[in-house]
Amino acid sequence: MIRTREDVVLLLLDWVRPLKAHYSAGGAQLHIGNTSAHYGESSILMEGYARVLWGLAPLFSQENEELPLLYRQEIEDWKTLTRAGLIHGTDPTHGEYWLDVWDHDQKMVEMASIVNAVMLAPKVFWEPLTDVQKANVYHWLNQINSHQVHPNNWRFFRILVNTMFRCLGLPASEECLKDDFGVIEGCYEGDGWYYDGHPGQKDYYIPFAMHYYGLLYAKWMEEREPEYAQTLKARAAQFYPDFLHWFNEEGREVPYGRSLTYRFAHSACFAAMAYAGADVPMGELKHMVLGNLRYWSE
Repeated sequence: MIRTREDVVLLLLDWVRPLKAHYSAGGAQLHIGNTSAHYGESSILMEGYARVLWGLAPLFSQENEELPLLYRQEIEDWKTLTRAGLIHGTDPTHGEYWLDVWDHDQKMVEMASIVNAVMLAPKVFWEPLTDVQKANVYHWLNQINSHQVHPNNWRFFRILVNTMFRCLGLPASEECLKDDFGVIEGCYEGDGWYYDGHPGQKDYYIPFAMHYYGLLYAKWMEEREPEYAQTLKARAAQFYPDFLHWFNEEGREVPYGRSLTYRFAHSACFAAMAYAGADVPMGELKHMVLGNLRYWSE
């Protein structure tokens, strides 16, 4: 039964442990099978590295002293591996460099998990880096500011990149931020509801993209931009009662829309609401997140 944070930590480690053998020597690429997508192999390998950070970065953000020694040691190994991957993936002289970014590049999507990792766990992904390594990370991410980004939830990827830059005191593109928030605000329809780029396009991308990334921004910028941060939290609170009806009492969701294989990402918005401190019942959020995890675990 999944009830506590320790239960969730051990579940995460169980899920990611089999991936260890499939990382490249430098840690920047993860090959989990001969699959295909509309983008190239290099982006697929980089995506493999980046997606795992959505689980590992929150884990790294805490000291985890309450865990048994064996698990703490395993977590330290994951820190070493994923930090090496970030360093090598953003180093243009390294054989595992993630390559340059182009217009509408899939790697823009994966930037979000890297930014989230740096923001949640700077002691792992930023502070130990040398000045050269930090510069490589900055320059690789900064490429998004000079390329075309789809006018939908993708704009949040560039928003988050520039937000990280602002929080770390690095040069950010205020022009891109203004343009990107213009797109996002243009997708807002009221009563907590967005559409995703095209009017009428409403599915799980509203909670696990439009709201989720907005809540990350609200949390990170709540002191610098308290009014807008509160606006984003309030929209999530308005959306919550409607979204709750997409699930039953056990946490099973309605199978609807794009990217159903994301599975328990469907309940990620509940976790983001808790993280950002939106005005919604925390007990219900915990129940829905854990119920959805239990469902997909079974």
